[in-house]
Amino acid sequence: MVSIAYSDYRGKTQLCDTHTATIVNYCKARGKKYNILELEKEIKKYFSSVGIYTLESLVKASPQKLRELKNHYDNLTAQEKETIVGKSTNIKKKKVRVRGKLNLITLYNYFIKKDDTLNSNYNSDVLAKESDIFTCPYCNENYTYHYQNSKGKLSRTFDWDHVYPKEKYPFLAISFFNLVPSCKVCNSLKSNNNSHFFNPHIDINVDDVYEYHINIDSPDFITNIRSIQFLLLFSRNNNKRQEFQDTFKAIHLRERITQHKNIIRDILRKKRIYNDLFLTSLDKQFNGLDFHEFNNEEIKSLLWGVEFNHEQYYKKPFSKLTSDILKDI
Repeated sequence: MVSIAYSDYRGKTQLCDTHTATIVNYCKARGKKYNILELEKEIKKYFSSVGIYTLESLVKASPQKLRELKNHYDNLTAQEKETIVGKSTNIKKKKVRVRGKLNLITLYNYFIKKDDTLNSNYNSDVLAKESDIFTCPYCNENYTYHYQNSKGKLSRTFDWDHVYPKEKYPFLAISFFNLVPSCKVCNSLKSNNNSHFFNPHIDINVDDVYEYHINIDSPDFITNIRSIQFLLLFSRNNNKRQEFQDTFKAIHLRERITQHKNIIRDILRKKRIYNDLFLTSLDKQFNGLDFHEFNNEEIKSLLWGVEFNHEQYYKKPFSKLTSDILKDI
């Protein structure tokens, strides 16, 4: 799991502003299903105690504020929750949810539609195109990108995951920092689990929270990858530890990473080749070939095909794993 706080998606305030303005303007222009005056009346009633008074402040709430909102909602009475999100009822033996006053799931559905329901200049495709997050923030294993399909339409290898599931917290269904471009595997495994998950939008050095480690039981690890033992260690003193552990458990990350022993073996083999002497000689060659714009970290990144700065892990798969193993050995 990695932070995306330094990505353009997270760092460009205009993306959040555009997203928020589109939602707010849509509700101002519609007088029935989503009337902004009615919405903000309910927002003030239930969320003013945590500093949320308007639809704008709800949609652009920070990752930390989203946690406050979730915790506040969890402590409301059953009747208050029913007013906000609605209730489930059986109609012709089918479970149907009656929409509550702050159930914004339909707004989210408009956002992911490939049309101009919200705005002709903004929907989920626009946000996908602006994203520079190329790996899943949860697993740092799978690529996340968009492409033009055979019909000329935009397709994605990722889903918009809700850190706090929209089915349980529909008032957060369209909040910008509740949306994470997640690989389809993680999104499916995480599902509607209601644990205290880590929000990848939070600015944190993940190296201070957890580390990958390996033990090698036999010198023949090159041919016998079973001798490579994998460990995942968490810092005892970091206050985000439990959030990370809950997320790892939900997406089965420990079990998934252990299946990549071939990658771990290749990291160990490369380490033998790309030793300090090799890097020194390469640095001299680069200088001779006018590659002076590359520093040592950039050369390492080119050789290994990953990022070694925790602020950039989200750009390439297995960056966190590779970085940790190299530190470990």
